[in-house]
Amino acid sequence: MHPLRWVAAAVAGLAAGAASAGEVTGAVTILGRRPAELRAGYVGVTNAGENRSCFAGATLSSTRGSVVCTTYKPRISVMEFDPAGIRFRHERVDPGTYFVYVRAGDTATFGRRVTVAAGQAKVSVPIQVDLRRLGALNVAVARTGKPTNVMVCPAQARGAPHSPDPWTTLGQDKDVGKGPVLFSGLAPGWYAVSLRTVHRETSQGGSWAAFEDMGAWSVEIKPGRLQTIPLP
Repeated sequence: MHPLRWVAAAVAGLAAGAASAGEVTGAVTILGRRPAELRAGYVGVTNAGENRSCFAGATLSSTRGSVVCTTYKPRISVMEFDPAGIRFRHERVDPGTYFVYVRAGDTATFGRRVTVAAGQAKVSVPIQVDLRRLGALNVAVARTGKPTNVMVCPAQARGAPHSPDPWTTLGQDKDVGKGPVLFSGLAPGWYAVSLRTVHRETSQGGSWAAFEDMGAWSVEIKPGRLQTIPLP
């Protein structure tokens, strides 16, 4: 193919991709105290089977502010806030199915699953954050004889994941000590629970923690209640 024709085809392909991508926007309604920190993002899978995620987060001040994530440019995430409200915008989201969420602090994740159709210009996803109706999870782990870690992650019904790898963005973990592991301040809904052994990997660049999955479970968190799940 002639170089100019190749360039023209590439530009046409990029234009087609941009035309099929959509914009996901929403207003955040806070019920109860306003959290000190908030982030708005999404995780999911495109119709082509590609894993996608992005988020923008900030410490909320009493004045006007905004934050933009350009890590995955041309896909960007924007969160804007002022005393009157909080809004988010995710641009260039490819057609697919996503969990669009808002996380208050480090634990309370509220969101909805949405589908972005090819050629759909905008998708509105209002999200309500009710910090008066949180729950908690107590994970009782039997003695394993090895350093062990528990991770929990918001999920679909019965623990089905929102994407092939939601743990990196949505998960929170704690090391297992002598007693049960408590995760408090969780939004109501289903969660996946992963039990992992921990060992250290080393190289010339340093050392880091590596994990090996021992199993996965699911639990439904309900507002105002402490759920207990025993793990072997």
